[in-house]
Amino acid sequence: MAKLPTKPFKVGPANLQWVFINGDGSTNDMGDVPKQEYKSTAVLPLAQAQPYIDDLDAFWLSYNGGKVVKAKSLGYKYQENEAGEKTGFVTFTFKTNTAFTQKNGTVKPTVVKVFRGNGAEITDAFHSMEKKASNDSEGIVHGTMAIYDRNAAARGITLYLAAVQFTKFDEYAGTVDVEAQETDEDDGLGGGGEDGLDVAPVQPEV
Repeated sequence: MAKLPTKPFKVGPANLQWVFINGDGSTNDMGDVPKQEYKSTAVLPLAQAQPYIDDLDAFWLSYNGGKVVKAKSLGYKYQENEAGEKTGFVTFTFKTNTAFTQKNGTVKPTVVKVFRGNGAEITDAFHSMEKKASNDSEGIVHGTMAIYDRNAAARGITLYLAAVQFTKFDEYAGTVDVEAQETDEDDGLGGGGEDGLDVAPVQPEV
């Protein structure tokens, strides 16, 4: 079977919601067997979301040879309120399994990379501190757009999660949201002490 197309894709800066990128992740019970996933949703007003929508639509159109083919999903969703009315915002949900079984049977845990807004990678420090992001966080979600095409009822685009780059980190702690102290130098991810998350600046490569 031919390998289906993929393409690097990122969204943001955007409001980040439902960020589950460490620990047990989030339970997806939509299929026959529940599975654990890491995920992050980028939310943007329609005007700011449009270039990303166009990119995804063009990717799907290209895969289908320029023909208009109905998709189950294209990686984005127009946000609606409880009355089913569009709110003017668009969501892009990136996700990946918390672990993958390799050909030799070995189970390999997935590690979602974490970056500061300036490009400094803080993956190990972030995950070791088991920090959780609230829905008031902001940043860029990095990953891959990938075609899936199982049958006429199950085809479209999935967004695979690779990394989250926080431009503003607001920590979630139980039912209490702790506001990050924002300055020109602080994105809310700590620093300035032995327990801080400061590392040498690098550019994200995901």
